[in-house]
Amino acid sequence: MSTEVAIAVRYEQLIVEIDDGVAVITLNNPRRQNALSHLTFGDDLPRVTEELTGRADVRVIVITGADGTFCGGAELDSDGFSRSTEPETIALIERVNRFPALLRDAPVPSIAAIDGVAIGGGVGIAAACDLRVGSPTSRFRIPYVALGLTPDVGITVTLPQIVGTSRALDLVLTGRWMEASEAAAAGLLTVVDDDPVGRAMAMARAIADSSPLAVSRARDMIVNAGHRPMTEALFEHEPVSHASTLHAPDRMVHFRRYLTSVGLMLDADGRIRRATPSGSPS
Repeated sequence: MSTEVAIAVRYEQLIVEIDDGVAVITLNNPRRQNALSHLTFGDDLPRVTEELTGRADVRVIVITGADGTFCGGAELDSDGFSRSTEPETIALIERVNRFPALLRDAPVPSIAAIDGVAIGGGVGIAAACDLRVGSPTSRFRIPYVALGLTPDVGITVTLPQIVGTSRALDLVLTGRWMEASEAAAAGLLTVVDDDPVGRAMAMARAIADSSPLAVSRARDMIVNAGHRPMTEALFEHEPVSHASTLHAPDRMVHFRRYLTSVGLMLDADGRIRRATPSGSPS
């Protein structure tokens, strides 16, 4: 893959880069632990997500934070959050919550690369992603109730799905810190790595190298498994999706690439054989 950045766009608190099928959204307000304004949460982040998920050249989205921290939540002292009427607040949170809805319904997978803290809405951003890579210093806190508030950014849906109802209640009602080791054990972190951004990018590039159709179909079936009866998955979604990917025009490219990676090859007669060092079938 090329290392040249194809596209780089700066917003007030976001940096968006697209390279070789991987889009990276960097939360960029380091002077306040990447806490985001109401305009970023309610307008820029949903708009960027919608644009990226609609692009044919984006196969994976990675979300990370600038300067060694992920996201300190929202800038609660900004006008849109703290100085508004109740109807204005409802309208704002509806705009904010477009982000997790867009990410969940996206045709491409998403990965959060989490270094340092994720607080409040920062946890919501991470939990909305399909995969979450953290560092040993990653820490999570959901202090809404301590602030006299209830969660947003999809936390009331995504967090119980990831860690279970009981643990979600514990984290939300107590507002305590969750360290990286506990987050990994609970499933909030998919993996812990000293270089979470590097690990997330390696995962993203591996996914981007795969068949876009197969990735999209497999992701959809797994993400929505809890909303479908097992018989529907067994006798509708799995057969139809398997057949459509098996007969897709680009399937053999990925099939041959995989065989090569495990020391096998497809012979002229269609048989799979072990390749010799010279590349001829054994």
